[in-house]
Order: sequence, then C-alpha cells, then structure tokens
Amino acid sequence: MKQVTDIKNLMPIGMREPERSQAVEEVPEEVIAEYVEMVAKLAKPPQDIKGVKVGSLEVIAQLASNISGAASILQDTCEHLLETSKLGYKVDDSFIEAVKTTDVLEPFPDATYEEAFINILLNNLHMYMGVAGELGELLDAIKKNVIYGKPLDTKNVLEECGDIMFYTTGGALLYKTEGLKPSKESLDRLYKTSPVTDGMASLFTCLGITKEEAMHANMDKLVKAANARYAEGKYSDAQAINRADKAEGE
Repeated sequence: MKQVTDIKNLMPIGMREPERSQAVEEVPEEVIAEYVEMVAKLAKPPQDIKGVKVGSLEVIAQLASNISGAASILQDTCEHLLETSKLGYKVDDSFIEAVKTTDVLEPFPDATYEEAFINILLNNLHMYMGVAGELGELLDAIKKNVIYGKPLDTKNVLEECGDIMFYTTGGALLYKTEGLKPSKESLDRLYKTSPVTDGMASLFTCLGITKEEAMHANMDKLVKAANARYAEGKYSDAQAINRADKAEGE
C-alpha cells in the first residue's frame, strides 16, 4: 500500500482501496517471528520495574481519565462534523431552532447559526486533539520516570502542563451555549467541571505545579520570551509550523 502523505484528504480504506477493505493482511510468518522476538528482548522485564508507587499510580490514573475525557469529546466532535459534512456542512433545522435562544453567535457576529455551530465544532476538533496529544506527552514523560527510572524532566512536565492549560482554555472560549465566558469565573468553572480538566488541580499538586505556574510558563513560551513562538502576538500557520521557541533539532 502506498503510504499516505497528506491526512487532510485521506479517504476511508473502503473508498481508497475497495478490494482491500475486507482483506486480511498476510504478514509472512518469519517476519512475525522476528518481530515478536525483538519485542520480547527489548521490552523491559516487569520484575525490574521498581518505580510504581501509590503516588505515581494516582497520577497515571488521573491522566488516563483526562485522556479518556478528551477522546470522548473528540469522538463526539468528529461525529457531528461527519454529519454536517454529509449535508454539505449544513446543520439540521431543529438544531438551529434550539440554539437561537443562546448566544452562540456572540463570538461570530457576522456568521449564521449554521456557520457558528460548525466553527465551534472545528474549534473543538483543534483544541481536543491538542489536549489529547499534550496529555499523552505528559504521560510519556512520567513513563520515563516510573518505568525506566529516568529522573523526571521537570522542565518538560511544566511545559506540557502549560500546553494542556492552553488547549483546555481554548476549548472553553466558544462554549457560549453553556454560559461559559473567557473570564476568571468561567475558567474556574472549567477547571472544576470539565471531563478533561476534572482533577487537574490534584494532578498539578501531585506534580508540584500550580495552575499559575503553568499559565506563566505557557505565556513565556508562546508570547513573552525572546524566542516566543508567536512573537507577533497573534496566531499564524507559519509561526505554528516554525516553532521559534524550539531549538533546532529539539
């Protein structure tokens, strides 16, 4: 199969290669045997894993719960977008009637109700892909400490916590239909009630990080530092791709 190089236009396998959609890939037995042997040799023996303690298990469990919450929102968002795309990016009339009583248009004063709803879905797609990704990176940093015995990279952990704060806050900004506003009160509510951030305070406490420290670290990285990613103070694809805050090769 030719490797996909652009996920944007990826089609389901049944559309891309219908003759293979129901086929079972036959991997040569010698390749399977070689691969299994490699994994058996390289996977750390479980009896040698010494870093599993009550505290680390609680942090890992909380992270798993947050990842599950982000995945659930992401799945729902994709399903909603799939439905609208089947309708030519139109929204069902009954939904439009339901949201007319809300302030869903407030962030998009020139948009129709359909456009506003789709914008919210697209924002969710972006933010909760980000949340899930950053939670995964934080989990990976903790894995290296718990499983491999490597000292915890506290600088990286703080950065990942800041990134998680960015995406969870971004996911709240457009929730006008739930009465959330980009204010201290709404963010306090978000961090206490969101399925993704529920338990974030206890997670940060376990890691020895405050929400304020995570916010400052994220602001320094994105807009305040000499090598800030968004030195212009606003988003652009070029700055997002170039990542000025990352040293070459990092």
